[in-house]
Amino acid sequence: VLQGQLQDRQRLRADPPACLTLVDDQFELGGPALGAPGVRIWQFRAAGPGRGTLELVYERSWQPGGRRFALTVVVPAG
Repeated sequence: VLQGQLQDRQRLRADPPACLTLVDDQFELGGPALGAPGVRIWQFRAAGPGRGTLELVYERSWQPGGRRFALTVVVPAG
């Protein structure tokens, strides 16, 4: 989970590997104030067996290289 602002010029994105499918993408506000930070929640489902890296990125579109979180995903066969 990466914190951010919905109306921020920065963006949150998920880059799933081929073995995952993004099934839900939500943003929960952290408070009632305009521009209050919140939490982005992604839900993934196994798309098939495989192994890959799930990367969550928080960056400005004109300035790549922002905060990143990565983890290895393994979906077993069967």
